[in-house]
Order: sequence, then structure tokens, then C-alpha cells
Amino acid sequence: MTQISIVPLQAQHVDACARLMVALPLWGESYGVTYDAARMRFESGPADSADVYVALVEDEMVGFGWFVRRGAFARSGYIRLLGVRADWQGRGVGTQLMDFTEETLFAEDKDIFLLTFAPNEGAQRFYRQRGYEQVGVLTDYSGPGIDECIFRKRRPASPGQGVIVVGLMSGTSVDGIDAAVCQIEGAPPHLQVELLSFTRTDFDPTLRSRIFRAFSPQTGTVDLICALNFEIGEAFARAALRAVERAGLAPEEVHLIGSHGQTIYHLPGGPVPSTLQIGEAAVIAERTGVTTVADFRVADVAAGGQGAPLVSYVDYLLFRHEGKTRAVQNIGGIANVTLLPARCSPEEVLAFDTGPGNMLIDHAAQRATDGEWNCDHNGQLAARGKVDEKLLAELMSHPYLKRPPPKTTGREVFGAQLGDQIWQQAKAQGLADEDIVATLTAFTARSIADAYHRFLPPMEEVILGGGGSHNSILRGMIEGELAPARVLLHEDFGLSADAKEALAFAVLAYEAWHGRRGTSPPPPVHPIGWCWGRSVRDRDDTGHEH
Repeated sequence: MTQISIVPLQAQHVDACARLMVALPLWGESYGVTYDAARMRFESGPADSADVYVALVEDEMVGFGWFVRRGAFARSGYIRLLGVRADWQGRGVGTQLMDFTEETLFAEDKDIFLLTFAPNEGAQRFYRQRGYEQVGVLTDYSGPGIDECIFRKRRPASPGQGVIVVGLMSGTSVDGIDAAVCQIEGAPPHLQVELLSFTRTDFDPTLRSRIFRAFSPQTGTVDLICALNFEIGEAFARAALRAVERAGLAPEEVHLIGSHGQTIYHLPGGPVPSTLQIGEAAVIAERTGVTTVADFRVADVAAGGQGAPLVSYVDYLLFRHEGKTRAVQNIGGIANVTLLPARCSPEEVLAFDTGPGNMLIDHAAQRATDGEWNCDHNGQLAARGKVDEKLLAELMSHPYLKRPPPKTTGREVFGAQLGDQIWQQAKAQGLADEDIVATLTAFTARSIADAYHRFLPPMEEVILGGGGSHNSILRGMIEGELAPARVLLHEDFGLSADAKEALAFAVLAYEAWHGRRGTSPPPPVHPIGWCWGRSVRDRDDTGHEH
């Protein structure tokens, strides 16, 4: 095996590392990373929680490893990227980089996670030979039909005696049910969260279609919603059991399930503030035998909150920084932001919905492809289009964008009805399908930036998450709108953006079970950690709760 030396990244290695990064299929071909973008990443450092080491042979860079050793989870490390020059592959460079990474992370009592293309059977064999096990799949993560597998290698030390919690989430896009199995210990601000497995279970197409019918006041009949409440509960229960099995656990080893449910209607600003999520918790508890906590948004509205965003509590636990002001920007169907001032206390955190996320983009992508795509995979449609500045200016006049926080929105404002209006108007103006998708992508990016400029202080770092973070065109637009702020991904901190919201509801269930929530009445902005939720206990075989 070739003898190499492994040293921290130095300025003289940046050019070679950037060129190698662009040459890697995942980054150059799938993510469209340019040389300049790659060089900027290496010059500034991927994130202050990540390390880059280079492999040298007689002072020549032949590979690099980029991994997280001080990430979001106290007992988890994450291999972000391992790159070996094509002319040095098969000569032991990758093996020695892996040895170094594993020794470093295991010495700090970490489990190790990594991602690899699902079709890359050679890489998967390599990881399995090194003791990694597949614990999840990210569907269409790098483009249509391109899945990525999540692998984990457990640390040699015995795991702690934490609480095992499953978090369940289905968002406004109704893409599927995300399930995160977590081991949680301690109490804020020293909460330790370890992700054991993550799965996404697609909805049956017929069930998904019926859910969309329930969104409309014209077709969302009482009998439909009543039946869906139990059907979605059954689907959530199956997703939870699948994730538990993937984690190598039995249902009896799980202490709690935290379920967000499926939002059907959200009216926090109505004559009677209200919100409705279905997916009956009693069904989940009955089918799994696990105590289930639900109705988080309902509890928040009942306490005087907006019912969204709720994940800001977990953002505070994971991303608060002593010296930097950060924003955590989630881009789901709706986009929402969590402001984390440097050295902030929970009372200083601000969270609100900025406006549209993927919802209008998805709607246009479906129309542009006659229903073949349910989203614009990695921005491929937007990349072929041109932003129409006149239409974009009209969209930016939407009254929601000017309304100050606290505020929240949903499908009722930025859903299919608005999407159809925009499509018809754009077609009347002669815009091509791709131009409409590009303009709506710019609308999401600019509305996010507009919220920052109107309501937030200058930002040093913005951490993108949610499905929209996988759209390279949208990411690029956001970077341009928010410059000079540094735009990062959740993955830069060792946390899957896809798993984050499900993980958050595991944490909220854990906190609710311990009776912890905000210590004062809801302030004028969304109160992080206020919601408590409703628990449904599992029953023994006599039918008695315990």
C-alpha cells in the first residue's frame, strides 16, 4: 500500500482540491458545482464544525477527506465527502483516508454516517466490508431516479442508555412520510441527539390523491377527512415500524413516537384561530404499541402561537453559535426561517414563514411535464428557462410578504389556486413552461431575501434545509440574493436536511414527555419550545393503559 501522509488542508492545496471536487460525479455532474464555487468552499472552510484533510504523496495532493467531527449530534460524526484522484484510485489512498477518519471519530466516541449513490454497488461493497450498514434511503436525492443510501458504522464503545424516540413528519408537499429513529439523552441546553435511522415512505398514489382532495373546501368533505384521519394514521404506523426495523430495533425497545400528522387546513389568523392535522395518534399507538405524542401545532395555536414554525426549537439546540448570527432557512412546501442571534437565549429567537417554498415550483413542474414530475429535480427545468422580471415584480407585491412577524402561511395562500392563476397569466404573456418554473424559483429565492432585509439583522451564515436545499438553481439564486452572507447546508454540519424535521418532532415528543415547554406566555413572536402536544399511551393486552 502506498505510504501517504495526511495533513490538515493548507492554502497551497486549495486549487487541487477544488479541481478534484468538480471532477467527482456527485458534485460536478449531479450538483453542478463549478470550480469557483468549489474553490470558495475550500478557501473559507466547509463549516466551522467540519474538517478537511488532504492525502499527500511526496507533497503532491492525491486525495482529500471532508468530515464533520463537531457536528449537530454529540455522538455522531459524518463523512461529507471522500475524493481520490482518478490516477490514484485503487492504490490504497481511499483506504488510508477512511482509516484516518474512522480513528479520529471513534476516538471521540462517535458513530459514523455517510451517503453514497444507490447505483454505486462498488462503493457500497467497500463500505460494507468496512463494517458499515445501510440505515436509510434518500429518494431522488441527487435528481430524478437517483437515490442515495445512508450508511452507518457504530462506534466500538457501548451505546448510552438514552430514550429511543421515533419522529414522524409529512409536509405540505405530501411527498411521503419521513421517519427518524433517535436516541435522546439529557435536557436543554445539553440535549444529546443521535440519529439511528432515517427512512422516507412514499404515500400510495391513491391515498395521496385523496389527501389533496381534502385540501379544498369544495372537495374536502367531512366523511373524506374522517376516513383519511385513520388511513393516514395506519400509514404513519407502518412508516414508524419500518424505520424501527431499519435501525435494528424491536418496537418494544422504542419509548415514544412524536407525530406531526398531515396538515389539512391552517387558519391561525382566522376569526377562530385554528389548525387541523390528521393521522390519528390513537391508531399509531395501537398498531405500534408505543406511546405517541401528537397535536403539536394544535397545542401551539391553543397557547396563542401561530402553529408554525415549530422546528425552531431544535434549530436553537443544534445551530446556536457563541460568536455568529445565523439563520436556519427551511424550504419545504412553505419556506420558514429561524433567526439565531449570536449567544442568543431562547427568548431572543425569532421564527416565521417567509412565504412560498417549493409549493408553487412543484405545481409548475407538474404542469410543465404533464404530471410526470412532482417537482423540479435539482432545478433542471428552471436551468433551461429565463426569469421574467415583470412577472417576478408582480409576484413580489403579494401582501403576505409585507406583513411583519409573527406570521405563518400555507397552501391556502400559496397553493394550487394561486399556481393556476400564475400559470394562466404567464401563458397569456407568452412565457415558455421553463420560464414559468424559473420565475417561480426566483420568487421563492427573492421572497426569502426580502424577509431577511425587512425583518432580520445582517446575517453571517444561512443554513439551508428542506427539499428545496437539493435544488442547485434555487440555492444559487439564494446565495446571490443574500450575499455576502455565507450559505451552508445542513449536511455541512453532519445532519441530513431530509431527516431534520422528523428528528425535530422526536425531540419535541421527548421534551413534551418530560413536561418541558416555554416558561412564560407566548411573546409577540413564535415561542420556541412552547408547544406541548397530546399523548396517547400504548395499552397492554388487557386493554388497560400503562
